[in-house]
Amino acid sequence: MFKQNSNSARCGIFSQVPVLLLAILLLLSGRATTQTGWVIVELNSNPYGLMSMQSTFIQGNKIRIDNNETIIILDLEAGDISLIYPTRMVYWKGKPSEFREGMIRTVEFQITSAIEQLPSHEREIQRKELERMISLMSSDSLQSGLIAGISIREAGIEDTIAGTRARCHEVYIDTVLYEKVWVTRDINPFGTIDLAYMQAMTRELTKPSIVSAYRESSDFLKLIEGGFVMRSVLPTPIGESVTQVESFRNINIRSDLFLPPGEYRPAGLIEIIQMGTTPSDGLKLPGVD
Repeated sequence: MFKQNSNSARCGIFSQVPVLLLAILLLLSGRATTQTGWVIVELNSNPYGLMSMQSTFIQGNKIRIDNNETIIILDLEAGDISLIYPTRMVYWKGKPSEFREGMIRTVEFQITSAIEQLPSHEREIQRKELERMISLMSSDSLQSGLIAGISIREAGIEDTIAGTRARCHEVYIDTVLYEKVWVTRDINPFGTIDLAYMQAMTRELTKPSIVSAYRESSDFLKLIEGGFVMRSVLPTPIGESVTQVESFRNINIRSDLFLPPGEYRPAGLIEIIQMGTTPSDGLKLPGVD
């Protein structure tokens, strides 16, 4: 029987080591570059006792928000948004600025038509009011005007929310408490996202408000940078509106989840606006808005 020389056997084994190491390194590098995403489920309860759920999917530069009536997809790399209406099986895809301009033109047309039905002595007054309103809708004056009055204070309170520790911070405008937020540093779902750019996109879809204004401030962005808002409490005259993360998972998300379903019909912007349900009716960015 042929007997292999022990030295040649050793050489044969060790000659394979570089190949094995290369294979292992390639495998590990492939795992390291696989970009996993986040699935976040939130529950909102308002002062009237009504509750609603929202699911958010984040992966790479794409975000999908599912609420009761609409699905909103943000593609930050392309600068596009998709508005999807499952009950009607239609969607619209375009630039956020196109949606805002379409909304402004629709409001202007509707109000102008109503003004024409008024007595002549009232028309000029209402036309000036319309011009003022359109100017406000077209600008970001509300956001920029509030920045100086914001202060954020640590409340010295901690809580465990969805299994992770979070600290409470209070947001004031002048001396008025507007919101309490519990921020964790244990997870960072928006780690791959340019928050300022994301908010600039969603600003085109939502109605101006004091809350949306201070959430775009540098102070608030600094607070949530590298972390995540696990609970938001907004005081109101009739009670508190509470939004809280119920669960989160760090998983790989199918790429087709960030596309409109193939069987849905593409609709024009006017049709979408005339449907009467806009993203601002329920859009909320978890951990940010």
